[in-house]
Amino acid sequence: MKILNILVRRYLALDRLEEAVSFYETLIGRKAHLRFSYPEHHLELAQVDNILFIAGTQESLAPFTATLATFMVVTSVVSPATCPPSGRKSRKRRSRCRRGGTCWSVIPTACASNMWSITTSTLGSH
Repeated sequence: MKILNILVRRYLALDRLEEAVSFYETLIGRKAHLRFSYPEHHLELAQVDNILFIAGTQESLAPFTATLATFMVVTSVVSPATCPPSGRKSRKRRSRCRRGGTCWSVIPTACASNMWSITTSTLGSH
């Protein structure tokens, strides 16, 4: 498995998104190269280098805040049975946990290219 990118997540209120993105663009010296709305969950997302900003209300962020980071990886084998039937936003998770509470989920993100997202979280951090 080859790691392509590691995204550290930063959760914040909607009214702080522009300020945070601007600050990190200046600090890192790179412009945000990803911005989109996730209306199904009332979220706005932006990515500056390896920081993924997820903005929303306390209620809309709650289901996601246990996730600490996302590892974008390439695997050598992808089973067609694990590909999402309705595209990239479909999430079929296979989760595992270690003693001490660290968990991770493997989520197919682009079945045709063998790309997966491994999301890490910690038990009890909800």
